[in-house]
Amino acid sequence: MLRKLLFFFIFLFLAMPLLRTAEVAIIYGEDSLRNKKEVSFVARRAKGMSRHLQRVGVTAEVFSDKNFKDALSKDCKTASLIMCQNPSKEFLAGINSFVGRGGKVCVFYSDSPALAQTMGIQIDKFVKLDGKEEWWERIVSTWPRPVHMPESYSHKLTSVLQVTPQKGGKVLGNWESSSKTKGPAAVIEVSNGFWVGFLPSEYANQSDYTYFVASIVCGKDKSLWRSAAQNLRKEINESIPQKSVPALYEKYKYTPYPKVKQKLDILRNINSEIDVCFSKGLFAKAVPELCKLRKELDITQALLDGPVKLKVVAAWDKSTVLAHAKTKRLQ
Repeated sequence: MLRKLLFFFIFLFLAMPLLRTAEVAIIYGEDSLRNKKEVSFVARRAKGMSRHLQRVGVTAEVFSDKNFKDALSKDCKTASLIMCQNPSKEFLAGINSFVGRGGKVCVFYSDSPALAQTMGIQIDKFVKLDGKEEWWERIVSTWPRPVHMPESYSHKLTSVLQVTPQKGGKVLGNWESSSKTKGPAAVIEVSNGFWVGFLPSEYANQSDYTYFVASIVCGKDKSLWRSAAQNLRKEINESIPQKSVPALYEKYKYTPYPKVKQKLDILRNINSEIDVCFSKGLFAKAVPELCKLRKELDITQALLDGPVKLKVVAAWDKSTVLAHAKTKRLQ
């Protein structure tokens, strides 16, 4: 009996890191959604955001607002709210409690006056352009802005929600029309997080979407960038049998194939830049370099395996209606 208890506690201890809630919670509207027919659409957007954040090493878990108490656990540092249009008093109380203990909130489209008040935002009205052929086409960022936020982000809408920062809030990006007309604020930074006046889409430019969302989610807590960089480096090293880029280089540095040697040199140079970033605590700067390193490793894998041994596995992801291919890891 004592032996069984001992094994149980050992298993529980080892499993605890796997059971911990992610540092970022993505909460999509379900109870708070005005049109219940849109629940599946909003849930897909939430899952897509989670997947893109994990591409840059940010661990994110998706929750319905029905389970907001589970989402706002002690491990959660930032909560991203997606289309929480009419949140309940209990939900707002939970958000206020979360902010009170140091949590940050990123709102991605809501027209709730109560949630706006919690975030120090005033909702005014929807703004349309005069011309029939006119669209709001992009968000143009201001300077300074959160790290990795694109200078502009493409997103077409016929009308946008005009919001105004209160209590010292700062506009980080404005809408711009197809005729270069400057429009209302699109992204606002407040003391406890960010307010994004629209629901970003990954379809126009996936890379811009990834860094646009990540810049907002990590913009108030630099420790998230540190965790992201550490996660990416661990993922990359675990994909290499030698467990590091320098060890991989040592194994193949005398290869007779010039293209392989060229790629190995590129890997070593990128890895050296990442080492410098880590040594200086520049984890946010390291993240794009780590993503580049991961991509170069895939190409190197193809060269090492050759055209016959290379295997590609394609997976269909219904959440974004996109097919993704992933190259086999280094062996």
